[in-house]
Amino acid sequence: MKSIQRKTAFSLIELIATVIAITLALGILIPTLQAGKQYSKSDICLSNLKELSVATRIYAEDNNGHLPGPLHPAVYHHQTVEGYRLYGLPSGSNIEFHLQRQLSYRLRPIMGDDVDRAIICPTMAGIASERHFKEFNNQNNRSVFPAHYSLNNWGDINSGSPGAIGDNARTTEPRYYFGYQPPIGSTYSPIQPQRICNIKQPAKEWMIADAWYRPSPASPIIELQQDGPYQSNWSGEALPYFAPHFKRGSTKMYTDPNERRAAANRTRQTKSDGFTNTTFFDGHAAAVPSRTFVFRSFELLYGFPGTVNPEQSLFSQQVWDEGTWE
Repeated sequence: MKSIQRKTAFSLIELIATVIAITLALGILIPTLQAGKQYSKSDICLSNLKELSVATRIYAEDNNGHLPGPLHPAVYHHQTVEGYRLYGLPSGSNIEFHLQRQLSYRLRPIMGDDVDRAIICPTMAGIASERHFKEFNNQNNRSVFPAHYSLNNWGDINSGSPGAIGDNARTTEPRYYFGYQPPIGSTYSPIQPQRICNIKQPAKEWMIADAWYRPSPASPIIELQQDGPYQSNWSGEALPYFAPHFKRGSTKMYTDPNERRAAANRTRQTKSDGFTNTTFFDGHAAAVPSRTFVFRSFELLYGFPGTVNPEQSLFSQQVWDEGTWE
């Protein structure tokens, strides 16, 4: 007698249960993979910052302790003669002058062409692409080079004139860690960079960080009106208005100032910044969270904590001394 073999098949309930199980697994796995990818990008960014920091310290050792400079605060891309010809400056411009103001150009003898890789942050490249900078230039008639990092390099220059606070910046003490190079045609002399040994609290004072810019409307005190590490609104409005790493919420970039300002206010109100990857003058690098600056129970700032060495003669010094980052 032949045995009867039954064909087996999924019942409808079993099939539905299987689909649900796969969906749940994907719902757990995909965010995990995305988070892992972002961690990888952030790790590359921190590694790049460490390389730039090491090369900067080597430069200082070779130059009697002086930091490279005088430098522009933005760490622009395409910092070669050919890069300028292809990307930015009109015919007849003094390309050598602009190259000398750039960290990447000063570090090229130490790092070689690796410097071009190190000044690019993978996270920032996905947010603020080179296409965005070109669109910003076209929409606003501003010649702004792509940049992912900025230097902690600010004093009291306003429109090239020493003696006045400019661009809502937190002035450092000593001023101009990387010096100051006035524009071509200015009557003011360059300010030479500081010796690295003169910088107080090097383990806490930032050297290079993700370049993002957000002016704060919350404080009447001019040095407390800017939330991000980048200090100039001229180029700053082409940058992200938020700390980029692991940001919660929209990362859309804007060329229209009003739309950008509204998005920045939403980020501030919801405190939805990510982290600012930062390297410090002692050589270490870390992802720094945005914080709230509080003075006598009033919130004056929300963003990048900035310099631990604010310039001592500013009229806001009492605020800096008594306020706390929370």
